[in-house]
Amino acid sequence: MSAARSPSIRVLSRAIGRPLLFVVVLGLAWSLSTWVLPAPMPNAPQTSERVLQPESGPDAARVRVLLAEHRCWSGSAPEGAVAGAVVLTEQVHGTHGTGWATSFTRDRRTVGWAIDQAVFGKPHGLVVHGFCS
Repeated sequence: MSAARSPSIRVLSRAIGRPLLFVVVLGLAWSLSTWVLPAPMPNAPQTSERVLQPESGPDAARVRVLLAEHRCWSGSAPEGAVAGAVVLTEQVHGTHGTGWATSFTRDRRTVGWAIDQAVFGKPHGLVVHGFCS
């Protein structure tokens, strides 16, 4: 009698076990990604003296436009504001060599690195100009 049940149990365990294993691994990967990739937190400090606004230079006008266009701040955050985006200059590697690019981004990882660098002083090779909601 147990020999008759054994094949059906194997089939059932394969039918349920593999998708269940996939879901468990996917859930574990998702939970680790939210732990590894920093996200802006409402209770995190939102102020820094390491936020730079260029006075002059080729990207100074672009920085000013991006900060105004997206209503960003530097220094202390406005009341109730949470950093969900950032205006920054970062080093980029392309087919014609290495250069610097100024941009606005809502990418969680990049915003997390910018907060990590501007607020907590950990170097990530960014020039943070301002945070935006």
